[in-house]
Amino acid sequence: MAEATPVNRVGCSEGVQTMTELSKEDIHALARMAGIRLDDQRADVIVARLSAVIEELDTIPDDALADVEPALTFVVEERQHE
Repeated sequence: MAEATPVNRVGCSEGVQTMTELSKEDIHALARMAGIRLDDQRADVIVARLSAVIEELDTIPDDALADVEPALTFVVEERQHE
Protein backbone atom coordinates (compact mmCIF):
# COMPACT_ATOMS: atom_id res chain seq x y z
CA MET A 1 0.00 0.00 0.00
CA ALA A 2 1.43 3.39 -1.02
CA GLU A 3 2.07 6.01 1.63
CA ALA A 4 -0.46 8.84 1.57
CA THR A 5 0.72 12.35 0.78
CA PRO A 6 0.08 14.69 3.72
CA VAL A 7 -2.63 17.24 3.04
CA ASN A 8 -2.84 20.54 4.88
CA ARG A 9 -6.04 22.24 6.01
CA VAL A 10 -6.83 23.79 2.66
CA GLY A 11 -6.49 20.54 0.74
CA CYS A 12 -3.15 21.23 -0.91
CA SER A 13 -1.03 18.14 -1.40
CA GLU A 14 2.22 19.99 -0.79
CA GLY A 15 2.15 18.64 2.75
CA VAL A 16 4.87 20.71 4.39
CA GLN A 17 3.49 24.14 3.52
CA THR A 18 0.88 25.48 5.91
CA MET A 19 -1.39 28.38 5.25
CA THR A 20 0.69 30.60 7.54
CA GLU A 21 3.48 30.40 4.97
CA LEU A 22 1.87 32.66 2.39
CA SER A 23 4.21 34.25 -0.10
CA LYS A 24 4.03 37.40 -2.16
CA GLU A 25 3.71 35.15 -5.21
CA ASP A 26 0.65 33.47 -3.64
CA ILE A 27 -0.98 36.87 -3.16
CA HIS A 28 -0.15 37.96 -6.71
CA ALA A 29 -1.66 34.70 -8.03
CA LEU A 30 -4.85 35.21 -6.01
CA ALA A 31 -5.06 38.80 -7.17
CA ARG A 32 -4.71 37.75 -10.82
CA MET A 33 -7.49 35.17 -10.38
CA ALA A 34 -9.71 37.90 -8.93
CA GLY A 35 -8.79 40.36 -11.67
CA ILE A 36 -6.98 42.69 -9.25
CA ARG A 37 -3.68 44.39 -10.05
CA LEU A 38 -1.27 44.66 -7.11
CA ASP A 39 2.18 46.13 -6.78
CA ASP A 40 4.81 44.39 -4.65
CA GLN A 41 4.45 46.84 -1.76
CA ARG A 42 0.71 46.20 -1.45
CA ALA A 43 1.24 42.43 -1.81
CA ASP A 44 3.71 42.54 1.12
CA VAL A 45 1.12 44.26 3.30
CA ILE A 46 -1.53 41.71 2.36
CA VAL A 47 0.84 38.80 3.06
CA ALA A 48 1.55 40.16 6.55
CA ARG A 49 -2.11 40.77 7.37
CA LEU A 50 -3.44 37.48 6.02
CA SER A 51 -0.64 35.53 7.66
CA ALA A 52 -1.52 37.08 11.03
CA VAL A 53 -5.20 36.18 10.62
CA ILE A 54 -4.39 32.63 9.55
CA GLU A 55 -1.98 32.14 12.47
CA GLU A 56 -4.80 33.09 14.84
CA LEU A 57 -7.22 30.72 13.10
CA ASP A 58 -4.64 27.92 13.33
CA THR A 59 -4.81 28.16 17.14
CA ILE A 60 -8.37 26.77 17.07
CA PRO A 61 -8.18 23.03 17.76
CA ASP A 62 -9.48 20.84 14.92
CA ASP A 63 -11.83 18.97 17.26
CA ALA A 64 -13.50 22.27 18.21
CA LEU A 65 -14.50 22.67 14.56
CA ALA A 66 -15.62 19.10 13.93
CA ASP A 67 -19.35 19.87 14.17
CA VAL A 68 -19.26 23.30 12.52
CA GLU A 69 -20.93 23.51 9.13
CA PRO A 70 -19.25 25.72 6.52
CA ALA A 71 -20.98 28.96 5.64
CA LEU A 72 -22.29 28.81 2.09
CA THR A 73 -23.04 32.51 1.81
CA PHE A 74 -21.99 35.67 3.55
CA VAL A 75 -24.09 38.79 3.93
CA VAL A 76 -22.16 42.02 4.10
CA GLU A 77 -24.03 44.85 5.72
CA GLU A 78 -23.27 48.34 4.50
CA ARG A 79 -21.93 50.70 7.10
CA GLN A 80 -23.42 54.15 7.28
CA HIS A 81 -20.71 56.77 7.16
CA GLU A 82 -20.99 59.49 9.74
